[in-house]
Amino acid sequence: MSPSLRSRIAMALPSRPSDICQCHSKDPPPWTGEVHGLSQALLSTTREEQAFWWIVLISCIFGGILMTSQVIQEYVQGPTVTSTTIKLVNSMEFPPIVVCPKIPDAFDFPAILEDIRNIRPNLEEDLARDVIAYFVAGNGLENMDDIPYYNASYLRNLSSIYRDWSRGYTTLEFFDRIQSKFGYKCEDFFYSCGLGTTSYNCCTEIFQPKYVMRRGLCYETVRRLNQTEVGDIGRLIVLLKALPSVTGKIYNYTQPQVIVYVNDNFDYIVDFPRYYLYPYEWNQMRLTARFINLISNNKDCTDQIFGQDAFCFVRNWLDANIVTPLNCTLPYMTDIIPNTTICEHDVVIPVYYDRIQLVQSGTMTTRDVISFLEIPVHCWSMYRRSAVYRPCTRYRTGPRTCIPGCRRWEYTVNLQQAAALTDFNGHMFNLEISFFNLQYENVREIYATSVPSFMSQIGGQFGFFLGLSIITMLQIIITIIRVTTLKIYRQAVIIYKRKTAPPKPPDAETPTDTGTAPQNTDTVIPEEPEPLKS
Repeated sequence: MSPSLRSRIAMALPSRPSDICQCHSKDPPPWTGEVHGLSQALLSTTREEQAFWWIVLISCIFGGILMTSQVIQEYVQGPTVTSTTIKLVNSMEFPPIVVCPKIPDAFDFPAILEDIRNIRPNLEEDLARDVIAYFVAGNGLENMDDIPYYNASYLRNLSSIYRDWSRGYTTLEFFDRIQSKFGYKCEDFFYSCGLGTTSYNCCTEIFQPKYVMRRGLCYETVRRLNQTEVGDIGRLIVLLKALPSVTGKIYNYTQPQVIVYVNDNFDYIVDFPRYYLYPYEWNQMRLTARFINLISNNKDCTDQIFGQDAFCFVRNWLDANIVTPLNCTLPYMTDIIPNTTICEHDVVIPVYYDRIQLVQSGTMTTRDVISFLEIPVHCWSMYRRSAVYRPCTRYRTGPRTCIPGCRRWEYTVNLQQAAALTDFNGHMFNLEISFFNLQYENVREIYATSVPSFMSQIGGQFGFFLGLSIITMLQIIITIIRVTTLKIYRQAVIIYKRKTAPPKPPDAETPTDTGTAPQNTDTVIPEEPEPLKS
């Protein structure tokens, strides 16, 4: 092509998009064919057919929305199921096992009588026993059955003797003095201990002293005491002696029973449930263990503690029965509610029957029991360590049950007792403890609907009603975003042009539209080329 011809060629471009080149621009988006019924509603030729398909489509949309909302609501509520499995292990740790004399008056009476007579010479023996009963009851220990029936004058006499006896000591100091000097020792209580086929020292390897509410000094098994053999082969055998009972005249001044507690923690001991051992009887205690792992719920359990929260029961009992009504605490429970004065005996004795003898542990009889759920987070750690009591009292909200931990052990006890054919030699009480098997039941609470299951259910509802998949929903979202963005952009352009357009002069003539297309003066019409020469 000659240069002259090339310079005279130009293309005439249309001023508007050609409808012929965009013949499919008005077609519905591709995803309309994936939604069940939508293509039929759009492509129907009659109004009756369009109305039918639109009714079907709208009904399916509402059905999908309704079912999906129910699925979401159920997922938010968090329904749970319980999974129970049996775990086999090589060894099982024994729970805290606490043994106590039934009557908390196991003192060396000849020695304590001599100590009293140093203050009151020629004091009668029976009166001295009543003074000891007054001492025991005044410290909040139970089973002093005669104290409530003494008349006021006799109680004043006992109080006078006790004040002379304890002169120079505080209530706490005198309690510690009597317990350490005249109380029973570990060697006085335990005869022998064995675990499996091995003998152990009861006082240094198996048990440790522990004070129990209303029971006084008891002994508790140590941590990491494990059964490694199945059944009776790996059992814990404890043989106990008969301790004296200073006030137990009807029992010939000998402890009639031994009380056993099976607890779930080593720190705080609640006095229920209790198991009684009788003299010259075989006692086989079979244990089964269950570990419970629940989902944290403010109403059912809490993650703040592990176990049944024995601390709550002990504290509630002490607060409801001693601290709140008497404004003092007991000498052997000073760590439960610190910064509280020790109760004098004259304060406890008048309410001994109602507050010590009758009230069961953990019961809440006043409106002043602290609710753990109402304590703020900044106060919780101090409250659990018993570091501060008074600052937390402003959160008292009335009686509340103790909330157990979401993770805890539960033990089932099966006590079998049978009278021995002959009396035991050297001891009076027998206790054998073992697990049935080296296994425990693992109870775990899980959500019934997981995240993958939740997504699957939502997809199933939309797929059932409309045939939608995640790709289709993504296409719909993209189309909505594109159309919305385009409309917003066009509206913004119109507004911008209106704001930036120069104002028209008032005398300017309005051009008339002749309806003719504008002429392109730059168009060059090529001349007819000359015939080629051969």
